[in-house]
Amino acid sequence: MLARVSDNGYNTRMSNAPAPKPLVPKLDLLSITRRTKTCRTYVQLELEPHGERFTWITFGEGSLRTGDRKDGRWRLEARMVEGVVDTSHDPCLALRLPLIGLAFEWTDNHMHRFHAWIDPDSRGIRQPDFHVPTPGYDLRTHPKTCVCKDSACKGEKRHFVVPPGFYVPPFDPELYKLVGGKRVEIIMGTEDGE
Repeated sequence: MLARVSDNGYNTRMSNAPAPKPLVPKLDLLSITRRTKTCRTYVQLELEPHGERFTWITFGEGSLRTGDRKDGRWRLEARMVEGVVDTSHDPCLALRLPLIGLAFEWTDNHMHRFHAWIDPDSRGIRQPDFHVPTPGYDLRTHPKTCVCKDSACKGEKRHFVVPPGFYVPPFDPELYKLVGGKRVEIIMGTEDGE
């Protein structure tokens, strides 16, 4: 007998088999990303063998960009909340996900859907370009993060300066082995979907 399956964030489907277990834990970045009251971004990871999608990452405002690369590679990025900067006072990223084969599917009521694959060759020039944090990641609580004391910032809103090398989350080779080359669906739009 067929049953409707909608477990653990999976899309609903008809099946007599249980939904497959997710490869990785859900990652909720709403507390550390920008504009979560008005924007919402979902990254759904496609699972084998039947193509079910698991909502893997949820965050606020996101950006899809190629940068100066014109080779079909893209990056999905999410900035940390306002007031978390690196030593150059550039905003830090909560997420950088390298993508290939990005395809636009639709826009409807300010919701946009894309499909892509997580770049399976994500070495970058100097280091891997895959920067997906672990659950609970928050640079504001890093032991070496400090409140800015730069004299040029006096009078500005209090902000945190993270240690060198933490502009993006650290590369996680184990997570990358699990998801590199997997197909994802990206949905970007308003928080309430309207």
